[in-house]
Amino acid sequence: MPNATAPTGESLLSVAHLSVTYGTVLALDDISFAIGAGEVVALVGANGAGKSTLLKALAGQIRHTGEVIIHGHSCHHLDRHVVGYIPQVSSTNHTFPIRVRDVVLGGRRRFGRMGFRPRRADLEVVESCLDRVGLSDLAERPLSQLSGGQQQRVMLARALAQEADILLLDEAASGVDEQRIGALIEAFNSLATQGKSVLISSHNVPFVKRHFSRCIGLNTSLLVDGDPKEVLGADTLEGLLSK
Repeated sequence: MPNATAPTGESLLSVAHLSVTYGTVLALDDISFAIGAGEVVALVGANGAGKSTLLKALAGQIRHTGEVIIHGHSCHHLDRHVVGYIPQVSSTNHTFPIRVRDVVLGGRRRFGRMGFRPRRADLEVVESCLDRVGLSDLAERPLSQLSGGQQQRVMLARALAQEADILLLDEAASGVDEQRIGALIEAFNSLATQGKSVLISSHNVPFVKRHFSRCIGLNTSLLVDGDPKEVLGADTLEGLLSK
């Protein structure tokens, strides 16, 4: 299985001195990095290290200081439909009675106006995205009847249907079996060849070392950034994974 790819163009996403506080608690402290167009990067850290907080800040869902820059423009002046955010399955309510196909179709709403009505092209995109994540046979199934790993793939299909330039995935590989892990990595690399950027969080160090050529290590502050085989050594893992 080839490693996630290296960048093919200029920085698509830049983060400069980003910090987040929850009341008096400092959740993220002075985070700076850049991700190139066509790059797939792992975000590594223990539970509670700030991975989800960072992804939410990048997606514009929580307040932060510092700058998030996409396509060279500050996100304070940017419609963030170019960012696709997929939260952890455990943090979302998937009991609502909605079909898998309709969840994925929701990713097409940004291409319509008020009173969105899907066109044939939208439906074709939905079918293609379901096929890419291996869920075509479950398109009519209620989301609540799927396993956690299957639900995660539904949300990935939705982000693919959104045609976002940047995908932010929170523990997207959690609960996904090894057979499907390979398909997910292939999907990420395929997106990279189209100039998309993917940032996927994980606390699974062996998974990151096996599938990624770059990782960002986080524990409130940014601790490492580089090839996981080089930067995720015994001397850094204690600081990364302790919380």
